[in-house]
Amino acid sequence: MSANLEIALRALFEIADGPSERSEEADLLDENTRKAINVRRRRHEMKVHAEKLVSLLTSREKDTLTLVTLGHSTKSIACVFDISPRTVEIHRGNAFRKINAVSTADAVRIGVYAGLDLQEDQTDPAHLSESQA
Repeated sequence: MSANLEIALRALFEIADGPSERSEEADLLDENTRKAINVRRRRHEMKVHAEKLVSLLTSREKDTLTLVTLGHSTKSIACVFDISPRTVEIHRGNAFRKINAVSTADAVRIGVYAGLDLQEDQTDPAHLSESQA
């Protein structure tokens, strides 16, 4: 067994025994565990919130946000959908308004938390919302 694993196990046993005479390792492990749990909880809350916001979008707005999340420009999104860049700007603006995004970075963050960056081939309209393909 490695030295780090032994220290971690000893710290876990000290935490289980209670707060009296705990080592620095036990305190550090306890603190880092609490931090990790809080980070995980916060990320889950952000994911749920982002998914709720994205659910407010039409399929075209969602597809537009997905491509924005993946770094596509207005012009490339227009090519993917075979529509004018101005129409993309309208879909993009509507999507940003509905998800309360004040910047592209804000919209991308929401898109990532909602999992829009995990879709398959985003430049193929067949893989976007079925109603738009």
